[in-house]
Amino acid sequence: MDERKTKVQSWYLDLGMLRSYWQGAKRTYHHTAPISMVYGLYEAVRMVLEEGLEARFDRHLRHHEQLRAGLEALGFQFIVKPA
Repeated sequence: MDERKTKVQSWYLDLGMLRSYWQGAKRTYHHTAPISMVYGLYEAVRMVLEEGLEARFDRHLRHHEQLRAGLEALGFQFIVKPA
């Protein structure tokens, strides 16, 4: 983040601006930036770390397989092979 060669083009995920705000900068326009999105991202990453990557991958695969089986039972055919 500190070695960027160009300025961030938008406030979306401008971590430098957020870091300045959290470090106590006096004139940071943090309320206009997508602060809800940043807090949402923080919470999502926290949930991933809490569950663990392997458990998360297994859960997603299990749900995919259940969805696929359900759709095939309804007559849908997948173009992409399971492998």
